[in-house]
Amino acid sequence: MTTVADLKGQTVAFAASGGLDSCTVTKWLTENGVKVVCFTADIAQPDESNFDEIETIGGHEKLFALWPFFANQTTGIGTTNQMWQQQFLPLYSVERSPARDQTTIGWPFFSWINEREKKYHEWEGPWPFVVVARGEGKTATRFWPLFSQAHSPTLESDFYLWPVYKYNHLHADPVDRQRTRIMFFLYSDTLTKNTETGGSMRRVDFWPFFTRRREFDGNTRLQALALLEPYLPGSHKVERDYSPVWSIWRAEKNARSGASSQSLLWNLYRHESATGSKKYSLLFGAFQYQSNAQGKRMKLFYIPVNHGKASTAKPAGSGKN
Repeated sequence: MTTVADLKGQTVAFAASGGLDSCTVTKWLTENGVKVVCFTADIAQPDESNFDEIETIGGHEKLFALWPFFANQTTGIGTTNQMWQQQFLPLYSVERSPARDQTTIGWPFFSWINEREKKYHEWEGPWPFVVVARGEGKTATRFWPLFSQAHSPTLESDFYLWPVYKYNHLHADPVDRQRTRIMFFLYSDTLTKNTETGGSMRRVDFWPFFTRRREFDGNTRLQALALLEPYLPGSHKVERDYSPVWSIWRAEKNARSGASSQSLLWNLYRHESATGSKKYSLLFGAFQYQSNAQGKRMKLFYIPVNHGKASTAKPAGSGKN
């Protein structure tokens, strides 16, 4: 009887259903040193409408010694992009495949890269301070921290006297996003556009003085004194729970309804307006004034002092002579 020990180092081939049992035994044989070659056939099963859509999972051979210093491995065996990698860190690292070649000496500082699939060549030395790339897929020139310009069909990234000025531009339909920063988060201006709908969203932060944004739906918000908002621009928890603590001025407007509100010093002064109504308050509500279709109302130290009803004009000729 043949055992798995007898098959170690040999190559075996068999047709497997692809179910749990066959996948498990394939993995088990591989882990015990058996080279397994599987066979896939189109037998017109109803769940395989297109045979070309069946994914080919590549095999691999790996050898490690004194990991992570030495490694020799081949991955993607049986696929169109079989890759061979060898490294003896920090002396060198080599990668070869139909899509990409890379040679690194004095890892990770000095490298030469040939990206055939992405269509560019890149020289790095010493990385990440000096990088030069040329080709259809990428153009980059970096001499850190003096300046950097890196462009690709979808990305653009520039900086001058890093981190004094930095600019990023992403264009991947339907998203077009531009961001300009000065001194990291000291100043940030982000503009995001939807190229399909034409809508846009913009956010400007000037730490710690203010943050201002306009959403895709046209709603706007301005806040004076913003301590954490520039660092956590997507945190609704900070905006909801902490912004009211340190903001000295807030102004919001709903583009669809036209409603707006302004608040100074934690509602020391507050103004709200909507279609046909206005409301003012001072001293945290001690003085209040409200005007709407039902009339005008006023409170002084929370006590109503005036109640005016809306007047209705009499139709002509309704009075007696």
